[in-house]
Amino acid sequence: MHSILLLATLSLNAADLEDGTLLYLTNSNRVVETVTQSDVSHVAIVLNIDGIPYVYEATPAVVRRISLGAYQKELAESNRRRKVDMQLYAKRPKQAFTGRERKLIKGYLDQQIDRRYSVKSFVWKKPTTGIHCAELVATALHRCQRKEFVNSASLSPHSLVTLTAQLYQPPVAVAIPHPRSDLTWCQRSWVAWSSATRWCKWACVEVWTFCW
Repeated sequence: MHSILLLATLSLNAADLEDGTLLYLTNSNRVVETVTQSDVSHVAIVLNIDGIPYVYEATPAVVRRISLGAYQKELAESNRRRKVDMQLYAKRPKQAFTGRERKLIKGYLDQQIDRRYSVKSFVWKKPTTGIHCAELVATALHRCQRKEFVNSASLSPHSLVTLTAQLYQPPVAVAIPHPRSDLTWCQRSWVAWSSATRWCKWACVEVWTFCW
């Protein structure tokens, strides 16, 4: 279970999530939780663009950038199908990112968009053509010289959160809204099947890459 007592829920205004804010999920991936022995199962990073917070993350099937609002809606729909809800937490940087740091980190992250998601680098403990969530965030922090990592590929979501603890404020719970009730059964089914299809397609390619 998540061991840190969380006393506040974040009010989601654009100004609340500074550039470089870490986001992490608990109870989102049973496989990751089992392998890493932690309920911290996914990490992402936030950058503000034109006053709107965007989430950069490596997730099946590719690295993407998505607005925080859309991200929350996705999590809400996913929670509809779960017995145990995912929880979202934010860790804001203790020291604001400089203009130079922001330019470096955004340049790197934008270059990674559509790069294939893969856990192969985590298994092999070295970079590959794909990239996983903790590797993406760690490399971004390394590129802007906010934090040095010897081997970003070897990091799990839990280890990344632990290793960056001194750079960030304590985690704060971010509310995930209740899923929309105005969606029809067909619309909800389409969302569910689209997600399942993406996972299946990614999984097939991922298995193939381990053969080479």
